Amino acid sequence: MKKRILALILAVALVAFMLSACGSGDGDVDNLVLAMMTWVLPQDVSVVQDALNEVLGPKYGINIELLVMDAAAYQQNTGLMLASGEQIDVMSSLFAGYVNMQNQGYLLDLEEDNLLAEHGTGIVEALGGWDIVNGARIGGVLYGLPTNVDHAAGRGAFAVGTQYLEAINYPLPNPNNQIIKITIDEFDSILAQIHVAFPDLETIRPLMPGNIGHYFAIDNLGPDPFGVLMNPANDLTVTNFFASPEWRAFTDMTRSWNERGFISGDAETDDTPVTALVSSGRLMAYFTGGKPGIVTQESGLCAQPMTIFQTGPISWRQTLLHVSHG
Repeated sequence: MKKRILALILAVALVAFMLSACGSGDGDVDNLVLAMMTWVLPQDVSVVQDALNEVLGPKYGINIELLVMDAAAYQQNTGLMLASGEQIDVMSSLFAGYVNMQNQGYLLDLEEDNLLAEHGTGIVEALGGWDIVNGARIGGVLYGLPTNVDHAAGRGAFAVGTQYLEAINYPLPNPNNQIIKITIDEFDSILAQIHVAFPDLETIRPLMPGNIGHYFAIDNLGPDPFGVLMNPANDLTVTNFFASPEWRAFTDMTRSWNERGFISGDAETDDTPVTALVSSGRLMAYFTGGKPGIVTQESGLCAQPMTIFQTGPISWRQTLLHVSHG
């Protein structure tokens, strides 16, 4: 929740700074739509929206409409809205496809006519400087801004309901509030044990259907993984990800999990959030990201204590905000 609030504050600040000159003295108010995703849809969006507009309306002549969507539907919904010309002024690219949106002409150059320099004073500094902000450039052009969150994540991380680990007598640390570093073979053994102990529950599934971003430390360089940087911090060789040994090892692993009954048959089509499946007692584990605060975050989302395991390295990540033509 704290990360979503920080992202929201930055989005509002960006709009306020960039459009402060639009406020008029005759009482006219510009309506701006901010689109973002969340894992659990909050019930009090209108309360936050009204509180923001009490400040932004009189001061900047801006009325903010918060368009908060479920993560599973965010990419499809925003894609349809942008394609049909519906209004979206600022949006998160998480799961929406930053490069793909730019390729289709949906995003604005934030530096054209000195837009960011003149109306975004303090934003770059607040984000940690140009070294971080420049990571959002495409062909040298800045179409988005990273949100003010952690910029590194542990790959190959998984969340497991603590109650299931206790049931197999797994030696949990006390307090169990840190990421546990293990090998993927050790994690495979954990899955096998909880599957035997709870055969009527689904053992594991991806965070979202088809999403593997939390597992690999690669740079996609675009909307698909056919040409990627396998080791972006040290090697700029562009590689076909699907021809890599890393991809083969991953598919062999997930195929094994599927053959042993760890994965539900509807995992590819069911868009129910994994956190909701865990909280309802249907699922025991899922892919996630390793980062500071992840234990508290996932435990809150699942309404029960969760244990986080990490089997891969730490890599750079970015979540971006954009101003769109919509």
